Amino acid sequence: MNIKEALEYSYNELSPYSDRQRWEFRNNLKNLEFFVKYVPVGSTVLDVGCGIGISMITLSKLGYKVIGLDKYIFQPNNYLSVKENGLESLSKVWQKNNVSILNEDIFNFVNTTKYDCVMNIAVLEHQKSPKKFIDSCLRNLKQGGLFFCIVPNMVDLLNRCRVMCGRSACRDLKPFFDEGDNFVGHWREYTIKELAQMAEWSGLEIIKAQNSRTSPLFNGKDKFPRNIMLAIFRLLADLVPGSRDTNTLIARYK
Repeated sequence: MNIKEALEYSYNELSPYSDRQRWEFRNNLKNLEFFVKYVPVGSTVLDVGCGIGISMITLSKLGYKVIGLDKYIFQPNNYLSVKENGLESLSKVWQKNNVSILNEDIFNFVNTTKYDCVMNIAVLEHQKSPKKFIDSCLRNLKQGGLFFCIVPNMVDLLNRCRVMCGRSACRDLKPFFDEGDNFVGHWREYTIKELAQMAEWSGLEIIKAQNSRTSPLFNGKDKFPRNIMLAIFRLLADLVPGSRDTNTLIARYK
């Protein structure tokens, strides 16, 4: 089974709960292709902020041993919540596919097991303290283990144009204003250089840091005419260094 087939299997297994994330299929595929290139098959992996386990089941089918942490899917009344009867159904799918998702926060997670790789996809930008988050991840990583991190690019081409037009690159002002410390959106996004710099400050040896486009030109989520506008920006971003939508980093814990 190749990566694309394993990812398709994961979406099907987790349906209907994965259906609202179907538009992210290409993003997930590109992220996992990068992961598999650098993390050996058979490695033990801790997936921090794993959601309902789309990446986890994919990696399990590819031969990795995966455990996940997530708190939001277990909580009521947030945009990631899964209803209680849904959690029962999902638990059966996780068990069938040899993965486990714990209702845990990485900051409070206590485990004697050290992992070959700690991964977090689209999680770091939600953290008030990136240093505390990275340190908490590294606490669960073997010496010489791999830290895998993906964040949206703060200076993608669309954001650059928004700023040039006098608009903010940040899109979450109302919930940020209303919710204060309870805000669950993007506290800060990062450039590829900033992501690499934080990794170095955390004592990590960077193996690869890259800016790339993981989004398809048309993702099925955005409607006309927005989908046309975004497709144009994605095409143009391929021509401007550092302006694509996703920043990816793999680093070694020295």
